[in-house]
Amino acid sequence: MTKSNLARSNPGLAALADFANTRDDKQAVARFLRIHPGFVDEALKAGWPAMAQRKIVDPLNLASGAPLPDAPPPDRFAAIEQLPEDETFRLFRDLTRAAWSGSCKDLDLLLFTSFDESKGPAFSRADWQRGGLTYAPRNDFQAALYELLKSARFAKVCINPDCPARFFIAADPRARFCCKECATTFQRQAKLDWWNRVGKKKRAEKLKKKKPTRRGK
Repeated sequence: MTKSNLARSNPGLAALADFANTRDDKQAVARFLRIHPGFVDEALKAGWPAMAQRKIVDPLNLASGAPLPDAPPPDRFAAIEQLPEDETFRLFRDLTRAAWSGSCKDLDLLLFTSFDESKGPAFSRADWQRGGLTYAPRNDFQAALYELLKSARFAKVCINPDCPARFFIAADPRARFCCKECATTFQRQAKLDWWNRVGKKKRAEKLKKKKPTRRGK
């Protein structure tokens, strides 16, 4: 994956891309936490209980997108609170991947959850110069997510399914691949797939038509 000037000039966006691209294994999680200390600490420590209070989504059934009941059982999130750090990390990483892919619901969830109540519930502040309100992130993670939102045109997911780092900030909003290597690999595989699916059959039919017929004596 090659980094665009936008990603290089914005350490938060670069860290968020690393977060989204982190593999499932514990070693990869530990490596991210070592390279980016403090980036997702508040989310890992208080994230799911805080989200539970907002009654937005049931983390035990994320795929369904089902809202939480008005009065969830008090022990509903006990299992979540006791998850190992690497599993909680993966839950937040998956939400970040969904947000990066264009899910406003998941982006809202990450942007407007107060992971540290001591910092207050408000997420906007008056901007006199612009004559309106601006988003006020509570930590580096949310600040990076806000930068992602502002750079949404350039936030891409590499269409090469075998790419090891599919989430990237593109230099060109029309980009479909994170790098030339992925484009070459994908196009080569696409040609091979076409040949196996269509090309062989067409060639066989063409050869069959060209095959001379034996004339009777």
